[in-house]
Amino acid sequence: EFSQTDVLKVLFKMKQAHERNDEKADFGRDLDLAVQILNWVTEDVTVLPSDLRDRVLVPVDSQCKLDLQPLSELMYCDAEWMRSSESSLASFEVIHRKITHDTAYKLGVPSLSNRLAPS
Repeated sequence: EFSQTDVLKVLFKMKQAHERNDEKADFGRDLDLAVQILNWVTEDVTVLPSDLRDRVLVPVDSQCKLDLQPLSELMYCDAEWMRSSESSLASFEVIHRKITHDTAYKLGVPSLSNRLAPS
């Protein structure tokens, strides 16, 4: 049986393959697999434990290449109107739109609206 740590290693291998433009790297297939891995890892948790969060790589919202980044550098877009406003997202790395809000929450990814809202 595979552990969560074992499965998260697959994300790291994917990141390496896409960074070196490996001919076996496939954007659509690997994006779908990354989303499935993140859904599986968060399936039975309320919030992912911090020891696992440090190992998670998440796809960034991109249309042409798979870019996997550490959780600590990302946010999720919780308001669709913000996606259409390029200026709102310009200075933020946003997780891929295929990742659900529920999965983003369980991963501990902060929302863009919370980040932009005045305190």
